[in-house]
Amino acid sequence: MRKIHLLFYLSLMFFCSCQNSGQELEISKIPVETKLIRFDQAFAGIESPSDLQDLKMEYPMFFPAQVPDSTWLNLSKSETQVYIQSKVDSVFSSEASLKKDFESLFQHLLFYKPQFQIPDVYFLVGDGDAENKALVYDNMLLVSLDFYLGKDQELYYEVPSYLAYEFQSEFLIRDAALALWPSPYYRGGTLRNFLDRMIEEGKAIYMLKQLIPTLGLGDNLSYSAEDLQWSQENEFQVWSYFSQNDYLFSSEGDLSKRFIDTAPFSKFFMDFDRETPSRIGRYIGYRIVDSFMQNNDVSLPQLLEMAPNLIYQRSKYKPRKQKRWQ
Repeated sequence: MRKIHLLFYLSLMFFCSCQNSGQELEISKIPVETKLIRFDQAFAGIESPSDLQDLKMEYPMFFPAQVPDSTWLNLSKSETQVYIQSKVDSVFSSEASLKKDFESLFQHLLFYKPQFQIPDVYFLVGDGDAENKALVYDNMLLVSLDFYLGKDQELYYEVPSYLAYEFQSEFLIRDAALALWPSPYYRGGTLRNFLDRMIEEGKAIYMLKQLIPTLGLGDNLSYSAEDLQWSQENEFQVWSYFSQNDYLFSSEGDLSKRFIDTAPFSKFFMDFDRETPSRIGRYIGYRIVDSFMQNNDVSLPQLLEMAPNLIYQRSKYKPRKQKRWQ
């Protein structure tokens, strides 16, 4: 009997693999035109006032009228700007891999969302912040390359390690995807409780898994291998902790700070807190969404528009029991 179950499981896995391979082949044939603009390099190339005028004519949206030309000229050749640009150029010396990543992302977006309008992608230096490394404005995707130089980059030495971990080049395409298909519930401010917020985060993680299949779950969560293992081994205990403390349907804002917002670790107020991965609520939310998708015939766009409470009710989510924290 055990052999039959194993054969059935292997056959199911093979069928799903073939199905996914066929879908990925179909997606790879979707025609896309990707326009990547290295505005950072164009700005760094300013040598004279006339160069600046040419650049302002070509990219007026990046030059507010109230800022005098002298400010731009001084900035382009400032020691700090030149140094940061050199670091950016060393990491992003070629656009080939960027173009490949964005072409694949746009193909997947068009597959799931045929009405999607492909934006021009502008790469900048010194114009973003850690919370908005990639953002959409007026059918432009703006990406601050100086926030993707690697977690050990000397530019980030004064940045806490848990924040610097987010500044890895492989996360660029992930952040772009999140900017291009944002949550309608976060936009509308209609999340009622902690469970809603976890599931909405989980929807985003599940979406990334579909849009960028080359990225692993750990990368989508910003987890190391150890973080992901801890989450998997302690899923039942985390869920039990949330349930037993009546957190799931609580609207207490502090819960997001403890378990969803970026932080060095999750805050259970236990002795082992510093050993836990941060934002554990996002992992639980993903597991609920994944369980829902395994038990319901729903497309990705339908999932993203669904109310979190309906997803939970139909998810059949039930983590495997564990006797104690691992």
